[in-house]
Amino acid sequence: MKLIIHDFRGEDANIPELSASENTRVISDNGKIKPCIGCFGCWLKTPGECINKSDGYNNIGRLFGNCSEMLVISECRYGAYSPFVKNVFDRCIGCILPFFEIINGEMHHKKRYGNEIKIKIMLYGDITGEERQTASNILRRNFVNLHVTNHEILFFKNKEDLKGALL
Repeated sequence: MKLIIHDFRGEDANIPELSASENTRVISDNGKIKPCIGCFGCWLKTPGECINKSDGYNNIGRLFGNCSEMLVISECRYGAYSPFVKNVFDRCIGCILPFFEIINGEMHHKKRYGNEIKIKIMLYGDITGEERQTASNILRRNFVNLHVTNHEILFFKNKEDLKGALL
């Protein structure tokens, strides 16, 4: 399954390449996502699934754990994801286990699912060199934490350039 996460809203989201299908799931901003409250229920009470079902984003951990390919489209904000995409990544914590292992001399959580994810991150906006470096560092750390080995990071000056790359 392919998973697409994007922060486009309104007309910007009406791109055929960002549509759900039989083999593609889309997580988009409907303006209702709640932040992770750090209760760890997705680890212990409802493994892989957020206990907060009020906003419709409770299955993010399972989607992360069952996808083979992921496309993330986000405005770059101060060298990181947009608030919506950051919330999605916070809510995916259920895709890893509360147990630890050593990876490259560092302690990290073990994988819950056995999938291998190919991930492409596309950041857009007026991004300075320092923000680009910060984003690259943060994303690489996310890749380690989510056990992603096949990844690509692309930067675009604006939404229109990014949309052109999608078509």
